[in-house]
Amino acid sequence: MSYQVHQAAAVRSGTARIDAIIAALIGAAAAALIAASPLAALAHPLGGGAAASELTGAAQEQSGGASPLDAGINMAVSRVCTFSVSEGDALLDTQADLVSGQVAGTAEAAAAQAAAEAEAEADAAASEHAAAPAQPAFATIDIDGDAMPYVSAYLATTAPSSGAGLWMGSDSTTDGSWGYFIGHNPGPFHHVMDLAPGDAITVTDSAGAARTYRVVDVFTVPDTTAWEDIQQRVTGYGESIILQTCCGDDANYRIVVAA
Repeated sequence: MSYQVHQAAAVRSGTARIDAIIAALIGAAAAALIAASPLAALAHPLGGGAAASELTGAAQEQSGGASPLDAGINMAVSRVCTFSVSEGDALLDTQADLVSGQVAGTAEAAAAQAAAEAEAEADAAASEHAAAPAQPAFATIDIDGDAMPYVSAYLATTAPSSGAGLWMGSDSTTDGSWGYFIGHNPGPFHHVMDLAPGDAITVTDSAGAARTYRVVDVFTVPDTTAWEDIQQRVTGYGESIILQTCCGDDANYRIVVAA
């Protein structure tokens, strides 16, 4: 063998050894990269040392038909791609389940909080409504605990069929004047027949102002009595009310004054 031939064989032998070493290093590096990846935490991790040996061996087996460097790279890429398809799907499914669970939990918590806030608001509104004093109805007169509405009946020849009528004067409970109310008996004014001095009568005027009056005078007049006949007797009390009703036989009227 000539010197040149010997030198070429040595070069080929050295190149083969370098290629083998490079293939082993590439395989180990690929395995280490895969093992260090977050994907390695899946159900089927590659495992560092075993993966490196497997890649290295495969690279060496394939080095007969291709460069050991190419074989190592091809094997590493093949394993990474296979891992990404099979194990990556499982990772995405797991992440999707976790996200769905978190979204569902957040939605349930938000719905529960909204329901609790709505219930609290309803309770607060109910408490406020319960705490607020009942407002009396406007334009009512309460005789012996029997409250009834009244309407305007200025100089009417008969009382309203229900409730009371304001026949003359003012219904205001704060103007310092008088109001003359009429009503039927039998009917809504039947309690007028039972009133006596000191009894209470409460009027809530059309403005919503309530006032309780006390009976100061009670008398009976014939149905032929004119307003001028009793005016002086019933209008000298300042803030006051006058009630009139039939005595039942339409022959007489009962007049009650309260101030």
